[in-house]
Amino acid sequence: MDATANYGIAGDWLYTNDPARPASDNRLRKWIGGMLDMQRTAGNTQEFLRNLKTDLFPEGVFGFTPKGYSVTLPVGSCPGDFAYAIHTDVGNQCVGCKVDRVPAPLSHKLDSGETVEVSTDKNSHPDPDWLSFAVSGKARTGILDALKRRSDHESRLQGSRLLNRALASAGTSIRELDFRRLRKVFNEFDVKRRDELFVEIGKGNLLAFAVAQRLLDAGTEEFELQNIDEAGPFSVRGGQSVVLSFAKCCGPVPGDSIVGLVSRGEGLKIHVATCATAVRALAHKKEEVIPTRWAEKTHGEFEVFLIVFLKRLKGAFADLANTLNNLDVGFNKFVIADQSATMLQVSLDLAVRDVAHLERAVQRVTSLPAVENVRRKAG
Repeated sequence: MDATANYGIAGDWLYTNDPARPASDNRLRKWIGGMLDMQRTAGNTQEFLRNLKTDLFPEGVFGFTPKGYSVTLPVGSCPGDFAYAIHTDVGNQCVGCKVDRVPAPLSHKLDSGETVEVSTDKNSHPDPDWLSFAVSGKARTGILDALKRRSDHESRLQGSRLLNRALASAGTSIRELDFRRLRKVFNEFDVKRRDELFVEIGKGNLLAFAVAQRLLDAGTEEFELQNIDEAGPFSVRGGQSVVLSFAKCCGPVPGDSIVGLVSRGEGLKIHVATCATAVRALAHKKEEVIPTRWAEKTHGEFEVFLIVFLKRLKGAFADLANTLNNLDVGFNKFVIADQSATMLQVSLDLAVRDVAHLERAVQRVTSLPAVENVRRKAG
């Protein structure tokens, strides 16, 4: 009855334990149950869909429990994600872990085949910093839900601690700020009092570094620019961590002018400075801004998106693919659509080292006889 009331008519099937049921049915039952729990605790529809997409396409990282049971996780997952995959309560009460019997931080990036042992304490609660390394939809939803249910008193203390740590990197502290002169900053963060600001930081809704930056009006060198290298866990000045990713709307690569936007639950996302999405967000002050620049040395390849208008000629696509391959450009994905009776539109998801590498590729592709035009996706 409870299952039917909470989850609908499918609840009887979902929550009826039948030893004779095939293992595939049990896995499906567990997955659907997790999806329903994620929907129930998500803050809104967009958050649920974003987290669901993350879990639908995990790209195959497999961890094991000490008893040998396998757990499938998204690429980049950590022991925290593993704990939440076992059960939300295990994740919320996680206090430590061992990876292949060796103590490891909860932020350790897991490789396939590693065995994870999680330690729990029923009196423990999630920390807002966990959002800086958790990548799975279930983990991030569980953390945010627990933080929302946390008492305002606990959140206020945690938020005050995080903000003080961020301000310390600029040689000041909460006590040294005159908040009466900073009430316009409260309006920007949609709070009325200082304590409300602390609560929002403590619940993970605001990034302490971004708040400190606005309180100081970015007036010190310590708060000028953050060096960007690669995606993943990222520490801003002041010690607070955040998940860093590169925006799919514009695909920034080293050499582009960039800006960092912090949105609730998503971490720090890097955009090309002229990206239409970023410009709109800045104009409406919907997100917190972190001044950023590329590090002197960057590592690996970066995703970029091109649209190529290709004439319908024999061997045209093969020439395009060979040209990119000869330039050592990575081919992540492509989509071909009809543009007209004589033209195709090819959307390319590529991997390049920097903007110079990209420009060489564009020049060579543009010179192909079948190519009518090449355009970079710009937000």
